[in-house]
Amino acid sequence: MELGDAATWAAALIAIGAAVWSWRSATAANRSAVADEQMLHHQRTPQFTALVEDMNGDSTGHGGTPRLMLQLVSPQAVDSVEVELVTPETVFPPSQNGVEPGAPRRIAVRTDDAGTPVPMAVGQEARWRIAFPAVDAGPKAIPPVDVVQLVVHAAKGKARWDVLVKAPVEARQKYQGPASSSRSSTAT
Repeated sequence: MELGDAATWAAALIAIGAAVWSWRSATAANRSAVADEQMLHHQRTPQFTALVEDMNGDSTGHGGTPRLMLQLVSPQAVDSVEVELVTPETVFPPSQNGVEPGAPRRIAVRTDDAGTPVPMAVGQEARWRIAFPAVDAGPKAIPPVDVVQLVVHAAKGKARWDVLVKAPVEARQKYQGPASSSRSSTAT
């Protein structure tokens, strides 16, 4: 039984080793490229500020019309913005621009007056009326929550982001009524 030429075996082993090394290098380079792409995507995540404004309310936070104000603060413009209310006590009124008839009233899109989605530049604001259905309307109405949470679905080209944003409720900040929790002390 003849095993062949030692030089042929050595060349075959070197070729196999080079192929394995090449495959491992390509895999590592691919992982690195994916990681770089994910990091760049994360760095480009839009940053927003939000506030539930108290339109036409008095100085104590009573009787206003709540309006969600969202502002893009960094790092770049986006092609589209959709807001999803995640605080259960809030909805968008059905007549609000950007709310599709028959769609869940928890989602609104930034649109122009014709209902066409529009881009948002850094520093620009979008506003939507919101409602607290469990609260009776009237001069003594106060929103039931201190903060409204929303998820902003933003897109630029093929990139998509879902950003959780907290919007303080201005009427609750102004409200100077009795403390919501009572304190009691007992002596033993």
